[in-house]
Amino acid sequence: MNITSIWNSVYPVLVAILFFELIIVIHEWGHFTAARLMKIKVNEFSVGMGPKLLQHKGKKTTYTLRLILFGGYCSMEGEDKESDDENAFVNKKVWQRIYVVIAGALMNLVLGLVIVLIRKILSALPRSLSLTIMQSVSLTACRLAIKSKALMVCVFIPQMT
Repeated sequence: MNITSIWNSVYPVLVAILFFELIIVIHEWGHFTAARLMKIKVNEFSVGMGPKLLQHKGKKTTYTLRLILFGGYCSMEGEDKESDDENAFVNKKVWQRIYVVIAGALMNLVLGLVIVLIRKILSALPRSLSLTIMQSVSLTACRLAIKSKALMVCVFIPQMT
């Protein structure tokens, strides 16, 4: 077994995990933005689960990147227990809480529509041009990540023959 055959086995799994994490982040971002619109205090927005790798304390929210990229969450004040804070989830009107809860699912629907739209656009282009576009986007993203010293897995789309 050589490195190429191992990579060909691991590559699809990595892409699936990263895509699944994208779905989770978009979902949680829906809750986050809805909570902020309803003036609900968001304590933490986390990408991943487990031990913290990176943490940034914003003005109102702590943003974290965690070790296991298989999940995420948006922790709101008063979500699990009573709170005296007027901006706690539990102290908001019922319609505001419902809006925050369904915002995640709505963002999943929006993501699905965006993916279908991108697939339709790419399928309308000649095959060689659509592959060139996807490779160019992937390469540009990796170059930006390297310039900003960001932690990123660069996935290059193999040339189809």
